[in-house]
Amino acid sequence: MNVSIVGLDRASVLAALFNAARPVGLGVLHFKPEHVMDRDEAESLLQRSESFDYVEGRVLKVHLKKEATEFNPWAYDRDNGDGAAEKAVSVLRQSRDQ
Repeated sequence: MNVSIVGLDRASVLAALFNAARPVGLGVLHFKPEHVMDRDEAESLLQRSESFDYVEGRVLKVHLKKEATEFNPWAYDRDNGDGAAEKAVSVLRQSRDQ
């Protein structure tokens, strides 16, 4: 089941997914636990690509198309835990509502 991102900014979604992701395998060599991605940094990444495999050792495995209203969380959840993508997006939605 896809994760809805209706009403959310793609850069904010990417930042939320990055911040919730964990390093996998040799990704620990590039992992900086103190690094929190903000919307501006995510926007910069989105200007170069719509697909993300690993970013600083964190496994993302997502494709965020420009006009997307949802994305497939299968690979993200496989490596970050069942429901991890939906949880990251839910936390983002809650932070916007407060």
